[in-house]
Amino acid sequence: MVQGIPADIWWNDEGELVEPANQGRGGTSWVKRRTIHGAGTFYVKRQRGYLYRSLRHPFGRPTALREMLAMRALRKLGIATPEVAYFDMRYRDGAWEAVLVTHALEGYVSLQDGLLSARWRHAQKEAILRLLTDATEILHRARRRHGHLYPKEIFVDDRGTQPRLCFLDLELSRRQFRVRDAAESDLRHLLPSLRNLGVEAPLCQAMVDHYRRNGIALRDERIAPRARQRAY
Repeated sequence: MVQGIPADIWWNDEGELVEPANQGRGGTSWVKRRTIHGAGTFYVKRQRGYLYRSLRHPFGRPTALREMLAMRALRKLGIATPEVAYFDMRYRDGAWEAVLVTHALEGYVSLQDGLLSARWRHAQKEAILRLLTDATEILHRARRRHGHLYPKEIFVDDRGTQPRLCFLDLELSRRQFRVRDAAESDLRHLLPSLRNLGVEAPLCQAMVDHYRRNGIALRDERIAPRARQRAY
């Protein structure tokens, strides 16, 4: 949490809209980029009536709650996520509202943008994908899926001798019954997206081989792209 910033600051709907608001799940969700003098730059996710439902919350809670809990779970596994600056939710005027504030990732580039711009040489790209494979294996062995594992949600800090990764957009993350289920659910999205961004087939196959070599028997038909799946 950020010291010295009143909580009501985050509930004020100020800042630059990052992308069009999402309409669905019975409500609205939007993200704004906001810079506060002396404190830094933040991403502020605001929601109203934008809910998920579960056995624990059959009448719904804001998806920002699930995202915040997923970020906490990944950090316990040693997987980096944006640092949470503030979270709160409230029930007002007949609907759940939530605000989730994270620190901006300074110096990072999305894996999608890096691949599209040919930012990395082959050896660098190979190192990044090995690091990604190690991180996703840890995630999946915990029987947790990311839920939206596309290259645009994976950010890379390549300024040092060794790259670092950070996972974003975890509001669809959830536990799975089996390790293989978690892995197949995410890799079905990730692998075709990497191929569409120009990653060579042997590098993608190396990810699959890594899982199988370590006892996670991925099934080809479960990690193949589905009809009308997004490109990346």
